[in-house]
Amino acid sequence: MNNSAHTGSYELKTMPTTSQIKHDLNAWHPEDIKAAVRKKGTNLAQLSMSNGYNRDAAGLCLRKPWRNLEVIIAHLLNVEPCQIWPQRYNSDGSRKAGLSPRGQPRDCE
Repeated sequence: MNNSAHTGSYELKTMPTTSQIKHDLNAWHPEDIKAAVRKKGTNLAQLSMSNGYNRDAAGLCLRKPWRNLEVIIAHLLNVEPCQIWPQRYNSDGSRKAGLSPRGQPRDCE
């Protein structure tokens, strides 16, 4: 079949740029974060509960932005949150725009 004769539309997906890939490679892998927390003598569930959160909260923070827990984990590991999750922060260490305190995108109204 000749694609040029097709009248339907296709959504072309672009590949991430080299800078985007490099930026993501600087982020810690979730398993590395878990291992570092264990080396400090605790685990994510204990860390969550000892800070007043549900036992699953810190684990969720590994996959989805959640500022308060990012700070708690980073503090335990003696690093800045932007070192663990550079994709969630600007180069100056400030939080990227569009993320709520828990890290969910804000509604655009």
